[in-house]
Amino acid sequence: MLRSEVREMNAIRLEMKEMKSALAELQRSDFPPLRQSDFPPLRTVSEGGSVAASLGFQHSTAAPMIGNQVAAADIVREAVKTGALQRQRVKTKAVVGSKTSSRVKPVTTKRCVDIFLSRLQPDTTSEDVEQLTNEALSSVSEADLSHVSITAERLPSKHEFYASYHVAVTVNSDSFAHFIEILMTGDSWPSGILVRRFFQKRERHE
Repeated sequence: MLRSEVREMNAIRLEMKEMKSALAELQRSDFPPLRQSDFPPLRTVSEGGSVAASLGFQHSTAAPMIGNQVAAADIVREAVKTGALQRQRVKTKAVVGSKTSSRVKPVTTKRCVDIFLSRLQPDTTSEDVEQLTNEALSSVSEADLSHVSITAERLPSKHEFYASYHVAVTVNSDSFAHFIEILMTGDSWPSGILVRRFFQKRERHE
């Protein structure tokens, strides 16, 4: 029985060594948080008590240490088995090229800045709104308007004493945020005009 317990103790020590190595590897990586439901019931301290006693250790110190290490080994083993611990892929940061001498040119992508204009005079036309929007963009000296296109569509109004428009400003994708900032600044528009972002309603597919 003593030899059997000694062999069992050696096996546990080898297993704990492997688990320590696995834990050290896991600590060097990022993992999602663990849930208590991912773990099996922990072994009790008493499982290692007879082995510790046969090797001459005091039960009050050796047995809890062995029981805790075995429990930790169970947790890691089960977490890896169930997929609770998985190595996270390192997300590489994308970069945008700035070199201009290459013969290979990138494709130019476009995005649309949609805005809502209201509190306009009832006789305001689409051409007037497009010209007004162009002037709002031109108020910023560093704005490049060579690639900008503007279209205005009149919207139904609840009352006849004012007009409302949906204005679509198509710009290059890399300057999308910059043009939103210009268009959503009060200083870009005449006094009294209401301006806000315009969002199209998505169609529901049954």
